Amino acid sequence: MVLFVCGICGLCYGLTAGWQIAVESAQVVAGQVIYPLDNPFYMYHVKSWTLLHQLPALLLKCGVAEHVVSLLVSCTAAVVMQQALGLLSYAFSRDRLMACTVPMMYLATNVCKGCGQVYPVFIVPDEYWTSYGVSGTAVTMFVWALWGLGLHRPAALLCGLAPAVHPALGGWCVATTGLALLWNWRTQRPRLVPIVRWFLAGMLLSAVSFAVQRYLARGLPTADPVLSRQLLAAFVEGWDNHRVPFPLGSTDCQFGWGLLMVLAVVHAWFDRKLPQHARLLTRILLVATAGSLSLCLLTHVAHWLPMAVMMAMPGRFINLAIIAYPAVLIGLLARWRRVWSIDCLLAGLSLYCLLRTLMLSKQLIYVPTAPKVFLACGLILVYVLASHAQAGPGRRVRRFARWGAIAGLLVAGGLWTRDLHLAVLLWATAAALGLLRPRLCRLESARLGPALRAASLGCVWLALLVKGGWLLGVGSLLAAGWAWTVAVNRSGGRRASLRWRTASIAAAVASIGLLAVALSQRAEAGYRSMKEAEEDPVLVAARREAGMLLIVPRMCLVQLRTRRPVLLNGEAMNQITYVPASGPAMNNIVKRIYGDDILTPRPPSWQNWGGLMQHSGYPLWQSRDPATWAELAREFGFTNVLAGREWNLQLPVVARSEKLILYGLPKSD
Repeated sequence: MVLFVCGICGLCYGLTAGWQIAVESAQVVAGQVIYPLDNPFYMYHVKSWTLLHQLPALLLKCGVAEHVVSLLVSCTAAVVMQQALGLLSYAFSRDRLMACTVPMMYLATNVCKGCGQVYPVFIVPDEYWTSYGVSGTAVTMFVWALWGLGLHRPAALLCGLAPAVHPALGGWCVATTGLALLWNWRTQRPRLVPIVRWFLAGMLLSAVSFAVQRYLARGLPTADPVLSRQLLAAFVEGWDNHRVPFPLGSTDCQFGWGLLMVLAVVHAWFDRKLPQHARLLTRILLVATAGSLSLCLLTHVAHWLPMAVMMAMPGRFINLAIIAYPAVLIGLLARWRRVWSIDCLLAGLSLYCLLRTLMLSKQLIYVPTAPKVFLACGLILVYVLASHAQAGPGRRVRRFARWGAIAGLLVAGGLWTRDLHLAVLLWATAAALGLLRPRLCRLESARLGPALRAASLGCVWLALLVKGGWLLGVGSLLAAGWAWTVAVNRSGGRRASLRWRTASIAAAVASIGLLAVALSQRAEAGYRSMKEAEEDPVLVAARREAGMLLIVPRMCLVQLRTRRPVLLNGEAMNQITYVPASGPAMNNIVKRIYGDDILTPRPPSWQNWGGLMQHSGYPLWQSRDPATWAELAREFGFTNVLAGREWNLQLPVVARSEKLILYGLPKSD
């Protein structure tokens, strides 16, 4: 039930994500776009190892169009991510209906939007360059959720396969899981030893994938290793926007500390009150969060770190804690909702999600940003748990935790005084918690509990209706009702079987019909937007030409939409951090074509974009005469120049549209 409903939400939003940059490399792996061996972009395509290149390449080989492959990549990443979020919450709560709503809470409230100081946080690859980050994060969290649900065999298999999806995040998945298993090895050993072969099977598949990539990269020219290291160090220092000192006071770190604090209290005092397999998930998240916070701190002494660590982008691993925090918080609240204070907190958080959705979708009311509210709810949960009489053996420790939570609420109110109503609410909440502490952990009344549970589910399902539309909302609700009726039918006996069977069949047919209509509308909208971009007259003319293209800086997805090799992708020069051997060839192009140099210190006005600026080389290109362009074309092998309308070059125009111009080159004598 959770997999189905969350998967539908991911599919609905993945269908409109658009082009995916991973398909560009798949074009080269499939042999549909041919590059010279010494081209730096080609070196990246054939040396970067991931299944996101290899599996789409197989589809392209079979004749599937690029826009269809892009939709498959985006939908797969979005579906796995939404399922991972739902399963993370379900591992703690065992509440199917609440777990089904978790992905929509993320999408409706934008709880992670604006986070990601080093690498932006996305849960749907709606930006073309997020294919790798969303896919790697989704697989990692999906594996963790499977461990938390006790599905050890598929978890072990996917854990071994994760490095083939994303080497850095997949390696992080293996490392954190291994440390969590060693944490309590004596208890876990009898259950885990029999599934080692499943992990080895996943590792074998990763090894085969790596061997295939090494075979594809055979025959590449060698580069000067000393110069490659110099260019890599200069790029990381002056050009790169991902390998910078991490801002320790950012919302990212607040999410990390919030997750670490909540999980530490739960693990220390309430570990035995969790489902058996959720304890392993708690340890995995503790190890991953503590490790990612440590790596954020180490980015401030980057000159002491090995270059291999910097290439892995140490500041990006905190994104896993950012994305996991809301799902874990909702799961824990739903787990202990029999306590009236926690039930009220969950109902209030659900009401906030509805109000936030109304604000973002209808602009009806202003409510504070989601990260602030979720962080405050985490502090309140810590206070309530620390107020429990059976929380732990030490009163002083519990008192310290309570006062720490109160201090956190007071400080948060002081920091968020721009949202004055939120600050006042937090200060009033801190005072109310202190006054009601003896009553916080008492059981709810028989009448209050069902009303609060109904209010919580009603608010989040209404948010789904507002955000996703009535087709998606009602269809998902009917799908959940179908699963519920099936469960009731199994336990209701013969008398109830006919009635519940009829109800379940009706719910199943209605849900399939509504969801099919919603998904077809989304697919049509996504396909139409991609087709419109593909049918630009300049791109159509470029597809008819042959040879390599030279493009202006920060022009994206040209190879994908024209099926022609590109001399250099000026907005994605951070490929040098993954393939340092491409540095010398890249810098030669930068110097000769764009009039810049990676080894030159950056001017004060320079912005670290991970590549060239928007108008890098603009005066130089404007001043070049046709003879100079012809000489550069012979040297580097390009046959056309693709530029924006503002780039007026001394070259013959082949095609022109509202935004683009395709230039030809003067014919040689």
